[in-house]
Amino acid sequence: MIDRELKNIDHGDDYIKTDEEAYGKADVGRPRELAVLGTSSSVGSHDLAIGSCRRFYMEPDSLMGEEDYDPLQGFYDEEQLKREQERYAQIEQETFDRDIEALMSTEHGRRFAWRLLGMSGVFLSTFNPKATDPGMNMAFEEGKKQAGYWLLGEIQRLCPQQYFVMTEEQKKWQMNKLRLARQA
Repeated sequence: MIDRELKNIDHGDDYIKTDEEAYGKADVGRPRELAVLGTSSSVGSHDLAIGSCRRFYMEPDSLMGEEDYDPLQGFYDEEQLKREQERYAQIEQETFDRDIEALMSTEHGRRFAWRLLGMSGVFLSTFNPKATDPGMNMAFEEGKKQAGYWLLGEIQRLCPQQYFVMTEEQKKWQMNKLRLARQA
């Protein structure tokens, strides 16, 4: 775009010349100096009087044809980008919701979710009097607990009935585990 030049562009009765036309050779890479001759005109922010010859500088990238110029192009792009991002976020959230529902729809998935909740310490206290650095230990345990609370919140939001099924299955599993331990 740097080497784009205006060549004899007709704006009504105005005639715009490039440096190359007016002075011979134009330097590539610097703003073009335009000489406007003729009738009254407004080019960019420069008003030109009849019969005057003024020179002004324009960046080569700003020298587009009128058919290429859309003052709202950036606005449309931003709005379209925003709509696309919202749609992608919605699709991602719907996919995630289906994944949680699928996890909780099987006994194996519910057992896995219960194990994650247990490992995160959702049902336990974070205080450990035997820790060498109780503050850091509690902060670490609270971080794990927050992950468990997040999973518990998603289960409650998407399929709360499956949470009760999961707790009943865990009670039965614990009872079977105790019975098997006594028989051994």
